[in-house]
Amino acid sequence: MRTHEAVAQLASTLKPGFRRNGTGGETPGGQVQEWLKTSRRGDAQAARHRTERDERLGLLTWATTIADATAQVLAEDKPVKLREELVVLATTALAWIDAIDQENP
Repeated sequence: MRTHEAVAQLASTLKPGFRRNGTGGETPGGQVQEWLKTSRRGDAQAARHRTERDERLGLLTWATTIADATAQVLAEDKPVKLREELVVLATTALAWIDAIDQENP
Protein backbone atom coordinates (compact mmCIF):
# COMPACT_ATOMS: atom_id res chain seq x y z
CA MET A 1 0.00 0.00 0.00
CA ARG A 2 1.35 3.40 -0.93
CA THR A 3 1.81 6.05 1.74
CA HIS A 4 -0.94 8.34 0.45
CA GLU A 5 -3.35 5.38 0.31
CA ALA A 6 -2.51 4.40 3.89
CA VAL A 7 -3.06 7.97 5.06
CA ALA A 8 -6.40 8.16 3.25
CA GLN A 9 -7.49 4.85 4.76
CA LEU A 10 -6.53 6.03 8.25
CA ALA A 11 -8.40 9.31 7.79
CA SER A 12 -11.52 7.47 6.68
CA THR A 13 -11.55 5.27 9.79
CA LEU A 14 -11.21 7.99 12.41
CA LYS A 15 -14.01 7.93 14.97
CA PRO A 16 -16.72 10.56 14.68
CA GLY A 17 -16.07 13.29 17.23
CA PHE A 18 -12.35 13.35 16.58
CA ARG A 19 -11.21 16.27 14.54
CA ARG A 20 -9.61 15.33 11.26
CA ASN A 21 -6.65 17.58 12.04
CA GLY A 22 -5.74 15.34 14.97
CA THR A 23 -6.28 17.85 17.76
CA GLY A 24 -8.49 15.47 19.71
CA GLY A 25 -12.13 14.92 20.30
CA GLU A 26 -14.85 15.87 22.64
CA THR A 27 -16.81 13.87 25.16
CA PRO A 28 -20.53 13.33 24.54
CA GLY A 29 -21.19 16.37 26.74
CA GLY A 30 -19.01 18.51 24.48
CA GLN A 31 -16.12 18.93 26.91
CA VAL A 32 -12.58 18.46 25.73
CA GLN A 33 -10.89 15.56 27.48
CA GLU A 34 -8.85 17.65 29.92
CA TRP A 35 -7.46 14.64 31.76
CA LEU A 36 -5.87 13.36 28.57
CA LYS A 37 -4.42 16.76 27.70
CA THR A 38 -2.97 17.08 31.21
CA SER A 39 -1.45 13.60 31.05
CA ARG A 40 0.11 14.21 27.65
CA ARG A 41 1.53 17.56 28.75
CA GLY A 42 3.15 15.81 31.71
CA ASP A 43 4.60 13.18 29.38
CA ALA A 44 5.93 15.91 27.09
CA GLN A 45 7.52 17.74 29.99
CA ALA A 46 9.17 14.53 31.23
CA ALA A 47 10.45 13.75 27.73
CA ARG A 48 11.90 17.24 27.40
CA HIS A 49 13.66 16.88 30.77
CA ARG A 50 15.17 13.53 29.67
CA THR A 51 16.39 15.09 26.44
CA GLU A 52 17.95 18.07 28.24
CA ARG A 53 19.58 15.78 30.83
CA ASP A 54 21.00 13.43 28.21
CA GLU A 55 22.28 16.38 26.20
CA ARG A 56 24.06 17.81 29.28
CA LEU A 57 25.63 14.42 29.99
CA GLY A 58 26.67 13.88 26.38
CA LEU A 59 24.34 10.87 26.10
CA LEU A 60 21.77 12.23 23.66
CA THR A 61 20.56 9.68 21.12
CA TRP A 62 18.29 9.80 18.11
CA ALA A 63 15.80 7.64 20.01
CA THR A 64 15.61 10.14 22.88
CA THR A 65 15.19 13.00 20.44
CA ILE A 66 12.40 11.23 18.52
CA ALA A 67 10.66 10.29 21.78
CA ASP A 68 10.77 13.93 22.88
CA ALA A 69 9.45 15.20 19.53
CA THR A 70 6.67 12.60 19.55
CA ALA A 71 5.65 13.54 23.09
CA GLN A 72 5.49 17.21 22.09
CA VAL A 73 3.20 16.32 19.15
CA LEU A 74 0.88 14.25 21.32
CA ALA A 75 0.63 16.99 23.93
CA GLU A 76 -0.40 19.71 21.49
CA ASP A 77 -4.05 20.53 20.81
CA LYS A 78 -3.81 23.83 18.95
CA PRO A 79 -3.72 23.25 15.17
CA VAL A 80 -0.99 25.79 14.35
CA LYS A 81 1.28 24.59 17.15
CA LEU A 82 0.49 20.95 16.33
CA ARG A 83 1.62 21.57 12.77
CA GLU A 84 4.86 23.12 14.02
CA GLU A 85 5.53 20.15 16.29
CA LEU A 86 4.77 17.70 13.47
CA VAL A 87 7.32 19.49 11.28
CA VAL A 88 9.90 19.14 14.08
CA LEU A 89 9.08 15.43 14.40
CA ALA A 90 9.30 14.85 10.65
CA THR A 91 12.55 16.81 10.37
CA THR A 92 14.07 14.86 13.25
CA ALA A 93 13.04 11.57 11.65
CA LEU A 94 14.58 12.62 8.34
CA ALA A 95 17.80 13.65 10.07
CA TRP A 96 17.96 10.24 11.78
CA ILE A 97 17.39 8.51 8.43
CA ASP A 98 20.17 10.62 6.93
CA ALA A 99 22.51 9.65 9.78
CA ILE A 100 21.75 5.97 9.14
CA ASP A 101 22.39 6.44 5.42
CA GLN A 102 25.70 8.20 6.13
CA GLU A 103 26.86 5.31 8.32
CA ASN A 104 25.73 2.67 5.82
CA PRO A 105 26.46 3.97 2.32
